[in-house]
Amino acid sequence: MSPGASPRARRTIRGAAVALCGVLLGVTLGLGPAMAKTTEILAFGDSLTSGFGLPPAEALPTRLEAKLRADGLAVHIVNAGVAGDTTTDGLARLDWSLADKPEIVILELGANDALRGLDPTTVRANLDALITRIQKSGARLLLVGMLAPPNLGEEYQRAISTASTPSLQRRTACRFIPFCSRASLGTQG
Repeated sequence: MSPGASPRARRTIRGAAVALCGVLLGVTLGLGPAMAKTTEILAFGDSLTSGFGLPPAEALPTRLEAKLRADGLAVHIVNAGVAGDTTTDGLARLDWSLADKPEIVILELGANDALRGLDPTTVRANLDALITRIQKSGARLLLVGMLAPPNLGEEYQRAISTASTPSLQRRTACRFIPFCSRASLGTQG
């Protein structure tokens, strides 16, 4: 989301992302109100995860935890988002982030790779390695998709955007949530 987006557009996009993540976590990953213990969730990503430029209470992990708790689910979400991180940066810090043994990991990386014009093949390889390490840890995974900005041309946009698409999800057998934009939500801003 661009820093110049209107407050209304930001609220709409964050609200939709929280609702969609909540549904996916609650239904497809088997969270339910009858759970006896708190489920530990790691939100691992870049500024979209960390909430860069937002009050801490407005960051996606905080909002998602509040929504899931309001739905009666016992969850704790750790915000492991770092503004500016690329998939390479994520690989460098993943093992440290998995040390507390989360049960679920929400993986959201790749936008900064696209903004910097990094090689899509490298991005896909990094995402593969991230997914493999997360799955080897025993955590269930929710992969968040990414769309590249159009400034580097259609071919690059298509190549980098497909680095985190359903084909990667199918091959690695992880859950997938598509990128959510103002256009996909039918909003303007």
